[in-house]
Amino acid sequence: MRSTALFATRGRRTTVMGLAAVALAASLAACSSSSSGTASGTAEGKALTNVTVATPGPSSAFGFLWVAQDEGIFAKFGLNVKLETVSNSAQVPGLEKGSFQFIPQSGTTERASLQGLGVVNVLSALTNATSALVVGPGINSLAELKGKTIATASAISTPTLLAKAFLAKNGLSSVKLLSLQTEQAQEAAFTSGKVDGLFLNLDSVVKAQGQVPGSKILVTPEAMNVAPGAQAGLGTSKSFLQSNPATVKAMIGASLAATKFSLQNPTQTIAIYAKEFGVTTADATTIYNEIKPYIILEAAPTEAELQANATSDSKSAGKTITLGDVEKAWNTTLAQQEFKALNCPAVCAKS
Repeated sequence: MRSTALFATRGRRTTVMGLAAVALAASLAACSSSSSGTASGTAEGKALTNVTVATPGPSSAFGFLWVAQDEGIFAKFGLNVKLETVSNSAQVPGLEKGSFQFIPQSGTTERASLQGLGVVNVLSALTNATSALVVGPGINSLAELKGKTIATASAISTPTLLAKAFLAKNGLSSVKLLSLQTEQAQEAAFTSGKVDGLFLNLDSVVKAQGQVPGSKILVTPEAMNVAPGAQAGLGTSKSFLQSNPATVKAMIGASLAATKFSLQNPTQTIAIYAKEFGVTTADATTIYNEIKPYIILEAAPTEAELQANATSDSKSAGKTITLGDVEKAWNTTLAQQEFKALNCPAVCAKS
């Protein structure tokens, strides 16, 4: 497991990460000098289409949304996007009812689709969940978690499913998981001392650690050692995709362009993370460098990624979910079109 001492020595880590960020920018410079790419859908001088995206709260797991917002990329694609905080349990019902048009949690969308609900994933932008675990003072190892309580997201969310799998793998069945609907409630449960740990997206974990003296990050996303899959991206309702393909295509194009910007411009992206996620620049740098290996520019999830999803879905569902089952939860036709229009060399997709 990766040493958590990296998080206890942030000054040294930030310096190293800053150099890594500069190197990253240089290596990606060949991709394009444009911050938003050349994907179709830009609408200069035209009225913007209103779109609402429901998220459980600001998160680096789908940081491309805030990058697109802050950099004006949505507007370039003819969209006026509202990012709305909605509890996990209300997201799929809201998609089906048309209360909002997109959610960024591919896992949530996929599992709902597997249950026969009218939702579908249209874009993959992350190959791993960015979940991490912070624990309170006095807890220094996984073994010391026995009998403790950890706050996490709703019972149907990816963080909770990952937490269950991780605890089971490490023989920690005695650990109690407290599932809460909002990130605010989840963070508050830890910072108030109600629970002993917080298993959530990395930025929430880093922020919570800063509020509890003596706390430490015990498990990082890398230490989770999860097989790469199709995680964050864009999910929508099948009815909205059918009736509004141009809007879906524009949203996909903007998201791809924002992902490309995130990879090419680490300094600006880190500044956006700090601003939108309520963390320091040093912490935003830590977050960016931790999740950067999982940020992906691709037209569609690979077969291996979808197979990893099928394996994970099988465990959570308690029955066999096949690759073919998972493939039905995805429709990447428009994403493949927009990816071609993005004009990004292979190095970007592999970065």
